[in-house]
Amino acid sequence: MIIRTYSEKGFSLVELLVVVAIIGVLAAVGVVGYQGYIDSTKRSVTQSNAKAIQQWIVNTDTVRAAHIKVNITECEFLQRSQAQVKACMSLIAATGNPFVSFKNAYDSTRRGDTMITATTTAVTANTACSTHTGVELGDILIHVASDAAVTVTPFYCVLEGTTPTLLTQTGWGVPWGD
Repeated sequence: MIIRTYSEKGFSLVELLVVVAIIGVLAAVGVVGYQGYIDSTKRSVTQSNAKAIQQWIVNTDTVRAAHIKVNITECEFLQRSQAQVKACMSLIAATGNPFVSFKNAYDSTRRGDTMITATTTAVTANTACSTHTGVELGDILIHVASDAAVTVTPFYCVLEGTTPTLLTQTGWGVPWGD
């Protein structure tokens, strides 16, 4: 009697299922990690945009104080009325001005002229972006306050949990001096 042994070729169904399950778990972990990376990048870009605007405000105020011509005529006024400063801030993203090329990290159709807004309406940090008309996720809101002096503070709209929220940084308020 001759007994033949057959060599097994290929993989069993169980082995294939184990491999597919492992690949599925790795893919799920990778997708979650990648999404977290994308979200943190969008937040960082929005915050960097607001920081660039804040730095421009500081620099422009310094240049104005030294009576040097600035690139936006409306910002040259030495008076510091709230209306004049708001007019200056409203134009920083207009055609030919410094922030026209900015892009919203969350919505690429929104550019500098639509994502940067100046307002004299009261703005409070950690409030929903929707409390200000036209402000969306990734936008910059420049608050021009007038108490004893005009102060300019940029806010940026990012996700806090699942809610688009306005944030600013300590020390970002710039007194628009004479």
